[in-house]
Amino acid sequence: MSFHKAFASAWKEACLSTTAVKIMIPGGTYRMNGVEVKGPCKAPIEVQVDGTIQAPADPSQMKAAEMGQISIHGPSYLIRKRSF
Repeated sequence: MSFHKAFASAWKEACLSTTAVKIMIPGGTYRMNGVEVKGPCKAPIEVQVDGTIQAPADPSQMKAAEMGQISIHGPSYLIRKRSF
């Protein structure tokens, strides 16, 4: 299963939970062309990234999507808000 499909599946399951959920992405490098996850969810979801998520070299390969609030935690991270 590709990373974006696995993440979308984990999000869908977490979104149905009535208690807070943490999705953990272990160390490693994961390529992702984009993933759209939707709410509202029944409880908060935290995503912990211990690895590296790589976007395609060509930004036109990414799916544009509206972003709400997102928090990314890891040993080293950059959070940048961008309008799509």
